[in-house]
Amino acid sequence: MPDLNCPHCRTSLRVPDSLIGKKLRCKNENCRQPFVAQLEPIPPDPQPAPPAEFSDLPPDWQEAMEERQHEENLLERVKAHKANKNNDKYIVSNDTNEQRYPNLTKYLGIGQVVSKIVLAISCFAIVFMAFRSFIDLVHSNLPSDVLMGTQFGILLGTALGLGFVYLCFLFTMAGIEFIQVIIDIEHNTRTKQEAV
Repeated sequence: MPDLNCPHCRTSLRVPDSLIGKKLRCKNENCRQPFVAQLEPIPPDPQPAPPAEFSDLPPDWQEAMEERQHEENLLERVKAHKANKNNDKYIVSNDTNEQRYPNLTKYLGIGQVVSKIVLAISCFAIVFMAFRSFIDLVHSNLPSDVLMGTQFGILLGTALGLGFVYLCFLFTMAGIEFIQVIIDIEHNTRTKQEAV
């Protein structure tokens, strides 16, 4: 698992080899910028000074000792890299949901807006019709006992109508949320499979 740095905030990230070349999102809460995971060249280790006890060796032997020490340093870095493999977390961009399901994501957003508009129009229509019925009732020449019963019927019908419209709105929004949860579960399952 190579070490990467976010190009925006320079936060250090460890990602699996399978995500190299893919679009990631920085795990830093203040950054969260997307970027493509690319390996940065490993800077060469500074040349270690030859041990004092071997300073009298021929130059060929000193070069061989330096090469061996360089190989040992690389081997230690690989071992440390493998030891930290399971300890780090990474965040994959949610942009894949929009890329994988572009129409579904768009239609869910449209469905939310349309549901809110239908709720507002339905509530306005029910209240307007109840108000209009009260006005017609006041101008009628009905006895007071019939007038009271009719007013109660109008209020009850208005309350039931508003309750039904709101219940339909809640079911519609719950269905939209359920579809979004299914998309997120599928995305998380795919991400875990790619990481393994």
